Amino acid sequence: MKRSAVFLNIAKIVLCMVAAGIVCSCDVFNDQKTYTVDFCINGGAGTAPGKQLVNTGYGITLPGGSGFSNPGYTFGGWNTDADGTGINYDAGSSYTPIDSITLYAEWDFIVQHEVVIDAAIPVINTHPSDGVYSINAASVPLVVQASVDDGGMLSCQWYRNTSGSNTGGTAIDGASSFDYAPPTGTAGTFYYYAEVTNTISDNGDGGYKAATSKTNAAEIEVVIYSVFIINLADMNEWELLTQAVQVPANANKEFRIIGNFSSYRWYLDGVSVGTSPSYIFNKPADVYQLILVVTDNSGESRSGRCRITAN
Repeated sequence: MKRSAVFLNIAKIVLCMVAAGIVCSCDVFNDQKTYTVDFCINGGAGTAPGKQLVNTGYGITLPGGSGFSNPGYTFGGWNTDADGTGINYDAGSSYTPIDSITLYAEWDFIVQHEVVIDAAIPVINTHPSDGVYSINAASVPLVVQASVDDGGMLSCQWYRNTSGSNTGGTAIDGASSFDYAPPTGTAGTFYYYAEVTNTISDNGDGGYKAATSKTNAAEIEVVIYSVFIINLADMNEWELLTQAVQVPANANKEFRIIGNFSSYRWYLDGVSVGTSPSYIFNKPADVYQLILVVTDNSGESRSGRCRITAN
């Protein structure tokens, strides 16, 4: 009797709920949806990532930019709006949708920086050397050697100056080779230097297409009497340089050393005759022996001997 009463009471409750319009459904316990996330490469070229299905409350990892590109742009993630005004999400980040959605590739413009090419400054490898010449004597050409690493075209212009500076000189007409023989028709001291120009093609980028470099100034001395040059620069310590020369008797003949030294000692037939960088010989007809001993700033000495025949 008790069990029948329980079933009767339950039936009454159900009937009352139906009568009251109350409907009970099991869906209240299963309210889960599935969303679709589509991807649009938004003007790019290639293959867009495949769409992903995700259930309510779950997230996905947003794909990277492999498989598609856009020339002139870099991939900048995914945006909720095609024009990039929506919310942006980084590639690789987690995204939890609240509805089905299409995400659009966001493209960042690559700023193009034009490379400006300037001509390389020439490197002077060889500078012109000093010289001393008798008036109207043939001179040894001054030589300049230069190089560049940009494939440019090198040209040269020689200048004459009144001081040992490589600025403010006067361009020498026709002296555009990489060697120049200085004139010796006028006695005096003259200075010469070269300006080397590197020129490259003009590609319109606004760069400097020509660059210059200058040599040191070479000192050229032209004297009215004959000069004999002694060169000890390449000799080892105390190595004896022997030279011979014939000169007119009772006429000025200058003997000069190339290079700068701290001391000079001239001896003629064993007798000291001077301590300057040069010695003027003027003797009667005979045979003489001239010896020069020089010392540099480090204390190293060199010597040269010249057999002079005056006739």
